[in-house]
Amino acid sequence: MHALESLASFELLAAWPGWIQWLGEPANLLVVLKVAVGLGFIIFVHELGHFAVAKWCGVKCEKFYVGFDVPIKLGWGKWGIRLPSSLWKRQWGETEYGIGILPLGGYVKMLGQDDNPTRAAEAQRLSRMKAEVATEAAAAGTNGVSTDMVSEGGAVATATAEEEEYMLDPRSYMAKSVPQRMAIISAGVVMNVIFAVVFASIAYGLGVPYDPPVVGHVIPGQGAWRADFQAGDRILAIDGKPIEKFIELRSNVTSLTSSDIADGVAVRIQRGEEILDVNVRPESTRSIVMLGITSVLTMQLRQESPTRKHTPAEKRDFKPRDVVIRIDDEAVETQRQFMSAMARREDDAIAVTVRRKVTTGDATATPVEEEITFEVDRRKRRWVGAWMRFSEITAIQDGSPAANVGIEEGDKIVSIDGRPADEIDPITWPSDVRRFATKNPGEKVTLVVNRDGKEKEFKVLPRVPTSYDAAGATFRAATSNLALGIAYEVRPIVAGVSQGEASDKLKPGDEILKAWFVPADEELAAEEKKLAGEYGLGRRPIDFNDEKFEPTWTFAAERMLIALSGTKMKLAIRRDGEDVEVELPVIDQPGYYHVNRGLQFDPWKEVETAESAGQAISKGLRQTGHDLTAVARFLRKITNDPQAGENLGSVLTIGGAAGIAAQQGWSELLMFMTLISANLAIINFLPIPVLDGGHMVFLTYEGIRG
Repeated sequence: MHALESLASFELLAAWPGWIQWLGEPANLLVVLKVAVGLGFIIFVHELGHFAVAKWCGVKCEKFYVGFDVPIKLGWGKWGIRLPSSLWKRQWGETEYGIGILPLGGYVKMLGQDDNPTRAAEAQRLSRMKAEVATEAAAAGTNGVSTDMVSEGGAVATATAEEEEYMLDPRSYMAKSVPQRMAIISAGVVMNVIFAVVFASIAYGLGVPYDPPVVGHVIPGQGAWRADFQAGDRILAIDGKPIEKFIELRSNVTSLTSSDIADGVAVRIQRGEEILDVNVRPESTRSIVMLGITSVLTMQLRQESPTRKHTPAEKRDFKPRDVVIRIDDEAVETQRQFMSAMARREDDAIAVTVRRKVTTGDATATPVEEEITFEVDRRKRRWVGAWMRFSEITAIQDGSPAANVGIEEGDKIVSIDGRPADEIDPITWPSDVRRFATKNPGEKVTLVVNRDGKEKEFKVLPRVPTSYDAAGATFRAATSNLALGIAYEVRPIVAGVSQGEASDKLKPGDEILKAWFVPADEELAAEEKKLAGEYGLGRRPIDFNDEKFEPTWTFAAERMLIALSGTKMKLAIRRDGEDVEVELPVIDQPGYYHVNRGLQFDPWKEVETAESAGQAISKGLRQTGHDLTAVARFLRKITNDPQAGENLGSVLTIGGAAGIAAQQGWSELLMFMTLISANLAIINFLPIPVLDGGHMVFLTYEGIRG
């Protein structure tokens, strides 16, 4: 009974250097221990279910292992080192108990039981008693007449002395009745469900932190952006289903299929004292349905890394747990107020005032709160001295200036205030329009667009944005112009170049195929690689022809933002049918700044705690039910849309997610174990050979047909 499937060796080898580096940090050893104990216990209880019921039914269990005791050899030929197959093992009675060297599952080896139920004949052969035992049994009857032996579990094993010299061992798995074998097979899944409830109940007894379903950032061009969701909006229901936690929101949305979202999704939100019912058209990227929002943050700086490295904020003495209370003279109590203040000061240095608890020399004294103000400079944008082309407009925001004049999705911008679109950088154009709206209230911007081969002119009154969108950390990142309420992708095709090195190496019309970042030296390369991982911007070359991720130039621009001094960008380009490579320095873009100064805030967490043991069990049952149905909904989605299967994670994915949960605390790890137990229960009961569900199908057939 395998609790988890094996993992391809190449995946382990590919991830090995990163794991070695991560394990080298002493602080992570406790995390590893927590994960090992947690995941190991899930496997243990699953196999314990099979083992306990098998023993109760009188089946001989030869082995009980957590992990697989397989021979592993490192190296080749005479230089190879053979590792022991088990970390620990001991024989108690007729069963060998152990911990296998390969921590990817576990198993119970029962006499005559084969993991593949299609090999029933082979399993029967393995279940035969020794010939001398069979002969003795046959001798007890009449020569040439069949003799019945009743096994411990009630199954009848028959041998005819003239035809066969064997009979099923009464203690073998195959000698047991169909109901008994069904009980043995299903026991692992039942144990997983039971312990999912136990894990969740204990977690709620400790108190489970969760993200409330409140909007933080909005992703440009996606469903929530189109519907004009704003930071601070609380989501109350999705298609009539009440939502209390952000994870419930994510689970309900991601389980939707393309047909479910064809006509949009009904979302009820609370904005201040107002309740709004909005129809949202979620995005489906690689079969993942998303509203396009992130959870909300507090105004308290993170305990770890309160500022990003190599940002203006890092140059100031911000401390963990500082609470930002003012930007210049403007009070900010929520992320919505903070984002509004920052959006209007993108081009300016700002004064950030924080409230900090300070202790005196006396350890018993109550900390005193102080207000401290820091001057934080602007954050310069980076580029390679060239700008790319606008795509067609991919999204229009409801109620926006663009929507009000009739601009539509699919329109292609031809000119802006008389200037051809190819003369304007689509990455920095939103800043230009924001500046125009700020300095020229009441004046309009003239846009000429191409719609179905015909040009149309629109005069649009821009607004001064009071917020900003999430940074383009996703591969298929769009750029939004909030002053107009439109979003578009920036294609990796050169539209124009500035004076300098770029003008010598790039030409309008060049198609960029790939981009690599080349740091100045090895030390900076290691630092930049780490930064890219922290920002979630990836560490690989950017392949603009990657059909799976479909990266845009906006994504590349965000990646350039963290390029360190001396870094160059190598570009593989296609020019007039020929492929060539060029290398350009990543430099500051004159006159343009990024709204993010590098402050990092704690997530807004609420805590759900059971007030009694009964309430803890009730909440545990509810959580387990939710996790079981979430897995079932995702499997339904895969059935309707096979591409969704590409989003399934591996054992390494599970380990990584468990590590994150373990770092957050015991209750988070227990909740993750609840989810994994629910996953294991559902997946193992699918009607697939070698899984428990496959055995149940064959046993059902055997029970019906005899």
